[in-house]
Amino acid sequence: MNQESPFPHSNSKMHRVLIVDDDKEMVNAITRLLALTDNFEIRTACDGFMAMMRFKEWQPDVIVMDIRMPGLDGYELCRRIRTEDVGKGVKIFAISGMISDVEAGKLPAIGIDQFLAKPFDNTELLDKLYTLVNLPSDNR
Repeated sequence: MNQESPFPHSNSKMHRVLIVDDDKEMVNAITRLLALTDNFEIRTACDGFMAMMRFKEWQPDVIVMDIRMPGLDGYELCRRIRTEDVGKGVKIFAISGMISDVEAGKLPAIGIDQFLAKPFDNTELLDKLYTLVNLPSDNR
């Protein structure tokens, strides 16, 4: 029986990932890490406003985003994405170095599927991302 993928733009191998952070070095580091595998098609945005535009035009499967950004922060970006019909199925993976344990505990209630504190270990980021998109860890 052929089961339809929950990721509408992905074939069996590639998942669309939008990386959003106002820290260009962080965006580049995550992009380089994900590019080491054959599992992700990657786009980037440097702030929440650009991320919303890219989200609407490209419709990624996963958004890896910082929480604390100037202008449209990760909380508001998540809220706006979740109000879009196509935003209900996207996986949102938040990363932040400036969030308390109490705040982190509230993230699922606002629609964030996964969280990782900065600084993070690359293996941990990949493990959590692979789990989020249902890829086996041996698929790296």
